[in-house]
Amino acid sequence: MARKRSRGRQRQHLYILFDDWSLGFSVCKVDVSSDTDSEGTVLPSPAIFRMEAEHEFPHYFAAAFGSKIIPMPVRRRILGTASLMPCDAEKITVYDVHKRGLTGYGPPPKVDPVNPICIPIGNRLFVLSSDSFQVLNPPSVDDPKGQRWKGSWRKLPLQPFCDHPITSYAVHPDGTTIFVSAENLATSTFATYTFNTAKSRSKWKKQGDWKLPFSGRADFDPNLDAWVGICGDLNSRRNICACDVVSLQSDECPALDCKMSKDELFSKGPGDFPANLVFIGNKFCLIECVCLLDDGTEIPYDPPYIRGRPHFRMVTFSLEYDKNGDLTTANSHRVRYCKVPKAAGCSMMEPMAFWM
Repeated sequence: MARKRSRGRQRQHLYILFDDWSLGFSVCKVDVSSDTDSEGTVLPSPAIFRMEAEHEFPHYFAAAFGSKIIPMPVRRRILGTASLMPCDAEKITVYDVHKRGLTGYGPPPKVDPVNPICIPIGNRLFVLSSDSFQVLNPPSVDDPKGQRWKGSWRKLPLQPFCDHPITSYAVHPDGTTIFVSAENLATSTFATYTFNTAKSRSKWKKQGDWKLPFSGRADFDPNLDAWVGICGDLNSRRNICACDVVSLQSDECPALDCKMSKDELFSKGPGDFPANLVFIGNKFCLIECVCLLDDGTEIPYDPPYIRGRPHFRMVTFSLEYDKNGDLTTANSHRVRYCKVPKAAGCSMMEPMAFWM
């Protein structure tokens, strides 16, 4: 009986997307296992599989349902206008990293998402876009022939901040509530909203005129009992910060106890391109693109004037509070460099990686 349980468990890995072929992206597995303290250069695995998708939109990929990667359909702007041209996708492709290939085809979203934020919660995928909010539910049973992935989309109440850019988002440790902060550019003010995904007729609720202190996604770290993400302050954007989880029981503006890491985890370059912070079980992996010279010197990735060979700089670390209450990695961070395929382009400027 014990042997059967162990076989049923799938070891998780870090999967990175590279736009290194003419029709789309390759999915490669990279070893960032916790059982080694080595630093240096690591090689991505040969492509596990390839997905057809447009190179300019790596952020349109989503990870959900344990082992699935799903590219969202892309709407393009009509040349010379501000309007958007709907995509002609009649289906979405669903890939499984454990099965190493195409699982099947699923129905397209009810509304083609624009700059989507994909939030997996439990066995559902919530997709928040600038003009829509919808959820993808998994099929009750997999198609044994693998031709049709019978998931289903459902529209959800449109967010009241659809005209305001999202600055940060996180899922509450209750596992059901989404927090989203957005900026009103006209008034230079911020507000935070919540949505309870467990309720069948849930509506967006304004939590207050304050914002989460992150840039983009934050993840809950149970070891800290706090949210962790890349700092959203313009003066501290190249740093990792943590803040207490906001109570769902209070409507008052929370006094967010936000602390920045004492350790320098980012590269020393100007950081013109976004980094990606991925929660990998009990620690984090910070990914950004740099160039390495022949002597091993690290310099900023600065196209089109590229010197050296582009690499993904991957820093794995765990966080804790020291005796003074400061946020630190306690010397747990390890730096590795992952070679980037020579043909890769947009994926270097916007690293996309999933832990599955």
